[in-house]
Amino acid sequence: MIKIDEFEPINIEALVKQVFPDAVKIPLNRSGFADYVVDAPFVSGGFEQIERKQVHEILSDMNGVEYQITREISKTVHTILLIEG
Repeated sequence: MIKIDEFEPINIEALVKQVFPDAVKIPLNRSGFADYVVDAPFVSGGFEQIERKQVHEILSDMNGVEYQITREISKTVHTILLIEG
């Protein structure tokens, strides 16, 4: 199962649901997690997370992005940064 943050775009949710029909939208970011959390029982900790950023978000606020990623990394063993653009 994959969980999607409540503020992620609807079109991305539709794409994710093509592969994971049971995907659900929940307030992940408010709980300190990345944009997507995937149940992965084969990983220590039981899940992986993915933070999605666009290039302009990173370039306009590198310190903020670094702070966010650092905070999210503490929640799980594996965190992936997906950069668009």
